[in-house]
Amino acid sequence: MDRCKVVGDNAFGFSIGHIEILQALHQALSSARHYIFIEMYLVDRGRAFQWVYALLEEASKRGVQVFLLLDDFGSRPVLRDLFLSHALPANIHVAAYNPISYRRWTRNFHRDHRKLVLVDGEVALVGGFGVTDDFFPHAPDPGEPAPEVTCESVEGVAKPAWLDVAVTISGPVLANWDRGFREVWRESSKVMLPLSRKAMKAGDIAGRAAFGWGWRKQDIVRELLHRIKRSHGSLQIITPYFVTSWRVRRALRWAARQGVKVQIIVPGLTSDHPGVTYAARRHYRSLLRAGVELYEYQPTFIHAKVYICDDWCSVGSFNLDHWTYRWNLEANQEVWDAEFTAQVAGFFEQCRRKSRSVTLGSLDRMGWYSRLMVYLMGKLDELLIRFLR
Repeated sequence: MDRCKVVGDNAFGFSIGHIEILQALHQALSSARHYIFIEMYLVDRGRAFQWVYALLEEASKRGVQVFLLLDDFGSRPVLRDLFLSHALPANIHVAAYNPISYRRWTRNFHRDHRKLVLVDGEVALVGGFGVTDDFFPHAPDPGEPAPEVTCESVEGVAKPAWLDVAVTISGPVLANWDRGFREVWRESSKVMLPLSRKAMKAGDIAGRAAFGWGWRKQDIVRELLHRIKRSHGSLQIITPYFVTSWRVRRALRWAARQGVKVQIIVPGLTSDHPGVTYAARRHYRSLLRAGVELYEYQPTFIHAKVYICDDWCSVGSFNLDHWTYRWNLEANQEVWDAEFTAQVAGFFEQCRRKSRSVTLGSLDRMGWYSRLMVYLMGKLDELLIRFLR
């Protein structure tokens, strides 16, 4: 897919945390009249999937065509359940992206990491969330509405949700999201999709759908590097995996030395892959010496992928890691608007207050076990880089 252009006349909403995302999902899926496109990497058995699938079944009974495109690695158990089901509604169509096979060898590494829910070509949700109980541990029972409580009202529970965000999109930019889904669906299924519906003007905000496809198409990271080099005030990043390329690290150090306030939030050891946190720490010293501020989020695993540069922001599925650069299909929504970006920056500040500041002194005080893990995970990351090349 070619690089998408910036499109005006859009409206965007920002959902923080699992409760707000559940509410946005319920509103979008319940309002469907014609078709629903869902593209997901991580979907697993559990209450969250049962709740979402119940909404899809209700939509199919209304005559809505549902097209569910799931990655064969991240959603393998659910795909097997759906393909083996003899009671799959006629209006629900399921496809697996890049089915795993030992004969495909390295082609198995190509994964669809996008997260998209597109309804009637009129509204979409884009973010970093999956449909699992890790993201939505408080999902309602199937058939029940989304909970009407705030994120704060469920803090302190035994199983805190992974923290993620989503952008609700309406307006002409949806045409690019529609086109992006159709291209991947055609690779994965022979089922014909309904004709596209033209999205009408919804606001006055400019936005762009940005897509990545490993080394073949690096539109997202190139735009990020472009924004870093043009930044003049502040640069804020939230990423769950910070084992990024030397080009990005060099650009971040350069921006900090030019007087840009560069702040980065990453997970602490509360992560689905703590080894990645250890591997990332080997680059902390050079970034800190250049003036970059680093924070490790403490309450739970922060899975959001957020990039803010002055009045521009980008939210979606794109991680700052080597697997993303080399193999994955990714998708982010970029927005040019001071008010919306300020809202996203407010979320960043909330997370920063709940994070532990990383300093050269705190790195010097690391114990022998942490130092050993940084060394070992760093070496493993170097081997992975050589393999991916």
